[in-house]
This record gives sequence, structure tokens and C-alpha cells, in this order.
Amino acid sequence: MKYGKEVSSFEMLPRESAVLIYGAGGAGLRLLERLTSVRPDLNVLCFVDSEKNGGSVAGKPLRNVADLGPEELNATILVASIYYRQIALELQRRNIQRYYIFFEYGNAGKTKELRLPLAELHLDARLEVVDEPPLDALDETWLTVFNLPVGKTPDEYSDLAPGGVALSGCGLALSCLDDRGFESVRRELERRGYRHVLILDIEGDSDHLRGLIGFIRARADVGRVVLHRGPGRVKSVIVAESVRLLYFPIPKCGSTSIGFMLRSQLEKGFAFNTSPHRGRSGGALLCYADVSDPRYEGFVSFAVVRSPYARLASLYNSRMKRGPESYVFPSVRARFGGCTFADFCRYVASCPDAVSEHHFKSQSSFLSMPGGGLCTNRLVHLENLSSEIGPLFAEAGIASKMQHRNRSNRKAGDYLARYYDRQLIDLVNERYEQDFVQLGYPFR
Repeated sequence: MKYGKEVSSFEMLPRESAVLIYGAGGAGLRLLERLTSVRPDLNVLCFVDSEKNGGSVAGKPLRNVADLGPEELNATILVASIYYRQIALELQRRNIQRYYIFFEYGNAGKTKELRLPLAELHLDARLEVVDEPPLDALDETWLTVFNLPVGKTPDEYSDLAPGGVALSGCGLALSCLDDRGFESVRRELERRGYRHVLILDIEGDSDHLRGLIGFIRARADVGRVVLHRGPGRVKSVIVAESVRLLYFPIPKCGSTSIGFMLRSQLEKGFAFNTSPHRGRSGGALLCYADVSDPRYEGFVSFAVVRSPYARLASLYNSRMKRGPESYVFPSVRARFGGCTFADFCRYVASCPDAVSEHHFKSQSSFLSMPGGGLCTNRLVHLENLSSEIGPLFAEAGIASKMQHRNRSNRKAGDYLARYYDRQLIDLVNERYEQDFVQLGYPFR
């Protein structure tokens, strides 16, 4: 098979050949799991990333693409990331030709809808995203699908599921990462001929959810598809048990600097409660953890937050100016005809947290717990980082001197003056209302 093609199986790889996995996120971890299961003869040398270097992921070294040596460059690269287009361009720029783009849902060339971001499914009216699911409307024409973590059942989430899990009058199906090809959902749809589907995502895998929605929407016999995603107990967090500290990183809120500082000071003091996952905040230190677990009682837990106006403008300034094929640029351009800051604001405002790319989710969505309230007992404001972080770290016995990485050159007032008019301010006020209310920032 010609290199650079989209694949969903591994028959093109010779026995006992060496491979690299480009993408250290959820898709990359699932690819490693699948390779271990169906092709144990293959030698996975390392994970590859465009930005990070060093550390390990799932026991494999993590290498930056710029630092690959002769042995790695002679191996076959399997790209497993939603940013596969950018990665392919990067590999071609470096004259690296031995790669395939791996899609986990089969029939790679024929399932483009399965690869669409959740936001695109929502914006194209293929998906209804709701804060309150239509429980009163459920009848024999509806199938309710729970998207859950592997090995979990709805009964374990009775306090998280809207209306509990004893839903009556409709069909029920479970789906998770082990539901390859969404067979459990397909069987139930074909068994009863349901017309509508309600998806209740309760701490399920986001990539699997995207594929699940695409699979359901591709069926001509399904009418409405409704999605509800509520806050969960499992959070993306850095757990430093040696100093009884939990840090909840939020994109574009100084997380890179704080993550690297914690890593340098507490390299041996971290614990992983589940699988480590991709994140720049200290590399492999990030993990998913149930922060309601009694073991964390008495821990100092904190997050760094930021003015929503400055955070969104900083995100645009750092991400959207990288080029016409980067980040969500193509989606914004396709929908609004350009990619000015105003276009970007309108795009972000049209994407609820449930389907947003994680960089422009609301800050409160990273911290909200079921039943209300936040998972932190401290909030540090990026605008006052130097004065607020010191006492918190001193309490935990950590030296607070750190290098600010990915520093923005502007202050909140600068961003407001340069980027915003009244209409855009109102858009941000509405989109990030909960950030203003819960994090203590004033509406303009």
C-alpha cells in the first residue's frame, strides 16, 4: 500500500517491523492498545509529538518529531490524531514519507463524517445539544445510548445521569471504547427500528463519542439525535500526592508554565490514578482522576483562571495566526468566509461547551462538579499570578519561582482595546456567562 494513505487495519505492515505512533492523546493510546491486541509482533519504538519531547506515555518514550534518530526514521509512522492533516504536512516538510494515517472506525476513505469535530456536527444541524434532555418525550420511538468509560454500567452513575438511570418507555444501549464499530448500538437500532436517539455522555471518551454520533447520523432511518453531556467527577488533573496538591490545568491560563514547574520540583511525587493522557501541562504528569475520591480529602486543590476576554483573544493570537490549515481555521473560514477575530468569536459563540474544542471551552466547564460547585478550593487569577501563587505553593512546601512559558505579550486591557467592540463583548458575555459568575470576573 502506498505511504500517506488512510488505513484502519495493519495488514500492510511486515511482521516484526518497527512503528512509531504520532499522537500521544486518546487516539494514540487506543492505537497502542489495538496494536498490542492484534499485532503483538510489531515493535512500537515510541510516541511522537510536534511540541513535547521527553518523558513517556504508556511506558513508551515520547519523542519530538524534530529529534527522531536514524532508527526511528527507518520505522513506519502511524498517525493517530484529529490533527492528522497538519501532521501529514509536517512530515512532508521534513521529507518523511513512511507514514500512514490511522482511523479507528473502519472504511477510512468512506467515513468522513466520523472524523468531523463535534462542533461541526452540531453547527450543521446534525446534532441537538441540550442542557436538559427531553426525558418527558421518551417513548418507544426513542433509543437512549449511554456513552460510558470502559467497564462501567449506568447504575454506577445514578447521581450523574439526568433523571437517574431508570429511564422507562424507551430502548437502552451502552457504548464505550470496547464497542468497536458501535455494534451494540447498531444491533439495538436494527432490532426495534427506533426513530430518534438520545445520547447521554457520562464521562465517556470524547473521540469515541464523536464516532458514535457520526455513525448514528449516517443512518437514514434515524431522525433526531440529541446529546446531553453533564459535568463529571473525573477530571484532567495533575496529582502531587507527596505534597497533597491537585492542580486543574485550563488551556491558555498559564498551564504550561505551572505544569513544567511542578514537574521540575516534584518529579517523584506524582501519582496516576488512571491512564496518563496528552497535555502540555507537564507532559506525562497529566492524568484522569475521580476527584471525589476520599483519598483527596484535605488536599490543596487549585486552578489558574483568566479574564474570558483576554483568554479568547490570546487563543486567537497564538493559534489562529499559524496558517490557513491550522487549528479550526478551515471550519471558521468555511462558515464565515474569513478568519478575523470577529469571525472566530462568532464561531466560538456558536459552539456549546458540550461540543467545543477544548481550548475554547469555558473555564468553569473544567472545574464544575455534578450537583453544582467547583472541584477546587482555591482559584488563582492569572492577572495576579506572582502574588497569588506564592502563598499557595509555600503552604505546600514548593518553591514558587518559575519560568513563564508561552507568555502572552498583552494584558487584559490591551486585548479589549485592540480586539473588541461592543458586539463582540456581548458575544463573550453570553458565551462565557458562567465564567464571569463563578470565577469573579466583571462583565464589561
